[in-house]
Amino acid sequence: MVRRLLWIAVAFFSLTMIACKEDYEDLGRTPTNGAKPSVPKEIKVEDSSKFGQVQKIFNTSCVTCHSAARPMGKLNLQAGAAYQSLVGRKSSQSALNLVVAGDLKGSYLIHKIRGTHIQVGGSGLQMPTPRGFQPSRMSGLDMKAIESWIEAGAPRN
Repeated sequence: MVRRLLWIAVAFFSLTMIACKEDYEDLGRTPTNGAKPSVPKEIKVEDSSKFGQVQKIFNTSCVTCHSAARPMGKLNLQAGAAYQSLVGRKSSQSALNLVVAGDLKGSYLIHKIRGTHIQVGGSGLQMPTPRGFQPSRMSGLDMKAIESWIEAGAPRN
């Protein structure tokens, strides 16, 4: 009986993870019902290079671990602390800076989000890590917003 319940729980968890996974990488696809594809409201294109939008992403995906008096990796991404914790600061896991204004390849934050951090001499896990039913991968729109902000010179607007 216990084995049967365990198998049911594993199957339920697996199906839930598959059903809940959001992937915005292919926003141009046409839905099967013929409706126009919709872009999630979480990011407005004109706001994607603003730090306020990036902070909203950090609030949703990062501050659970990267906040308070003892943030993971000594990286505080709470509002009011995130900008100065990132821009022009050395990574504790790589020789790269966390964010280099205008330079995606030189910004370790991007490598941690993309999962290419090991290739640039980094360590640890890809960020954000899984939490409960939330997949570990950041949505394509959220990643693009952070990239746009860095490419725009990482303004503090």
